[in-house]
Amino acid sequence: MFVRGKKESINYSEISEGQYTVTIDSHCILNSEDLRAFKANIRELSNDCDGGANRIYIFDGDNITYKSETILPVGGYGNKPKVLMVFGNPAFHSVKNGMFFFSKANNHRHGMWGRLQKANLIKHVRFSDDNLFLARKREAEERKRLISAGNASDLFTLGMTTFYSFPTPVKGRFQNVLGVEKLFKPVLEDIIRFEVHRFQNCEFAQDAILVFVQKSSYEAFRRHCVQKTIYWPLRGKNSSGEYLYKKLIEAGGGSK
Repeated sequence: MFVRGKKESINYSEISEGQYTVTIDSHCILNSEDLRAFKANIRELSNDCDGGANRIYIFDGDNITYKSETILPVGGYGNKPKVLMVFGNPAFHSVKNGMFFFSKANNHRHGMWGRLQKANLIKHVRFSDDNLFLARKREAEERKRLISAGNASDLFTLGMTTFYSFPTPVKGRFQNVLGVEKLFKPVLEDIIRFEVHRFQNCEFAQDAILVFVQKSSYEAFRRHCVQKTIYWPLRGKNSSGEYLYKKLIEAGGGSK
């Protein structure tokens, strides 16, 4: 798992139940002018997202503390090739509900799961309920259980994390990865180095094939680290699960 951060300016806790906490001392990484802009942006983000989306993040004027997510197999990894799915950054509603790509806005299942299942890269998980939210919640709990046990795939030992740890909403001025990059623009390279540090101290990640689904975070990681990486877009050309399976085989992740 990710080890505890060493730098006083940015620290992260160990992972528990698929989540961990990051604390950033804003005074250590921002000069006075940038800090004023950062505080204004955080206020705007908070206003847009109901006070930090139920306390997913807290900013006290000095430190910003937030929850993020990473789900890794616990204990031994077996003989299957290790694959770490690296998403861009967490969405507020996914952190709140305990699973990456928890659902679409209407509580229907996110299409990524179907593509992975169709290519037999992850086991089928499907629950039905008149209450769609409850169905997604049961699916999230089962996927977390399978990943933690190392049984999410018959072909690979799967883990899931994000590149940027800071969560954002899926709409508004600070949505998605672009929102993180906008919010931390004055010190973005420092944030990138911090995130790369997490990967370098993650036992599971060290000899895994890393699958990035977001272009700018894929490129940022490659600037700082040489490791087997695959770029698999979630939309458009080459977004099928079959394409990802092909790239994993080419990267040495098993045999056909």
